[in-house]
Amino acid sequence: MTAVITASATAQTAVQEVTARRSLDRATAPQPLPEARVRFTSQRAPANADQIRFTLNGVTLVGATALDADALSALYAQDIGREITLTQVFGVAAALQDAYRAEDMIFTRVIVPAQEIIDGVVRLEVIEARIDDIVLEEPEGPVGPVRALARRMAAALIGVDNPTGAQIERAILNINELPGVTRATIVPQPTGGASRGGLTLYLNIERDPFEAVLYADNRQTPAIGRNVAGATVTLKSYSAAADTTSLSIFNSFDVFSDRVPETGAVDGPGDFDERTTLYAQHQRAVGTDGATVAVKGLYSRTRLGDDLASVGVTGDQVFASAELSYPIIRSRSREVGVSAQFDYLDSETDISNGRLRISDDRIRAAAVSLSGLQRDARGYTSFNATVRQGLDILDATQSDDLERSRFDGEAVFTLIRGEAERQVALDGAFDIFARVGAQYAFDPLLAAEEFAIGGL
Repeated sequence: MTAVITASATAQTAVQEVTARRSLDRATAPQPLPEARVRFTSQRAPANADQIRFTLNGVTLVGATALDADALSALYAQDIGREITLTQVFGVAAALQDAYRAEDMIFTRVIVPAQEIIDGVVRLEVIEARIDDIVLEEPEGPVGPVRALARRMAAALIGVDNPTGAQIERAILNINELPGVTRATIVPQPTGGASRGGLTLYLNIERDPFEAVLYADNRQTPAIGRNVAGATVTLKSYSAAADTTSLSIFNSFDVFSDRVPETGAVDGPGDFDERTTLYAQHQRAVGTDGATVAVKGLYSRTRLGDDLASVGVTGDQVFASAELSYPIIRSRSREVGVSAQFDYLDSETDISNGRLRISDDRIRAAAVSLSGLQRDARGYTSFNATVRQGLDILDATQSDDLERSRFDGEAVFTLIRGEAERQVALDGAFDIFARVGAQYAFDPLLAAEEFAIGGL
């Protein structure tokens, strides 16, 4: 019975092990959100503006189309019929401009043009912004085929009247999420000429096309080798669809003879075949608004050693997955994304070096997930919630199969899984980090779908 339990637990963790190790490839944890600093040019009143006084009988707004006229007039209604100074007129213009800022129209300006004030009626001009063009710049050299995709993603802004900060922020963050893009920034400049309020956005982009990561860990269980080493190589955004391919290999091993504390037995050196895992992943962009599709594949072979070597416990695992994801919200402070996924898993465990099969799980599952991230001045909070449904397709394990990893486990199941984490930066050297996870299943599960804790 010990051999059966250990084999099932070990076989089920190959996907989880690679998922955990692959997470090390990702960028560092989200950093605390710095205060946003957006500089706006302000129109200054003339030096003698306080000395120019008149009775305000009306305000004519020229060019205001984006905001409700009544809402704008309410900002200066209290001054109508009163004697004011020219300085206060510039204050009214600033208040109107702030109203646009409050609606995130960060490029719209309200100015007091040169004029002769007749009958106490002041004319103010609202210069509502419009994006005329995108110019892509590569300050560190050519970024390759992904340039075309970055251009298309930013081009969705061309022709947008009264662009908001959120619209521009989403576009630039989507570009920054392209694999291999190390920096993408937008610098707006007035178009000039006859394009009043027109802006040209200069997109600066840099790319690192290749990444290699090496892993080493000596905290493994003796049964699968006390040490594990691995490598991942990734070619990033090598096409106009940001195609990115990653290959990984992990192998457990023992370098020296080691006395196993649990039994006192001596584990011989040079054992490199207790677990070998191969993993491949390919991702590409779908459209120009941040959606991605990814396919993954894994093969893992386990030949348990240590106390279980004499039992001849072996295991093989084949896993494939396809996922479509889309960012519903993407901003500096907040992200919310959804994804749909299909998983295919075959997991077999034998004893007597393959002569007797004791476990054969075949799981086909669909999943939908909702994830979120909130950054603040102290750190970040994130969550992920998933609903998984086992499907009776593609030769999935049946309820009467005798080789199930759990005697009452079902391949047709429904479960809910959730995880949340919080990180708080204390100073430049220390952080506080906490993570919680939970799972609730409505049906008995096979081993691979059970909630896993720790390294086993």
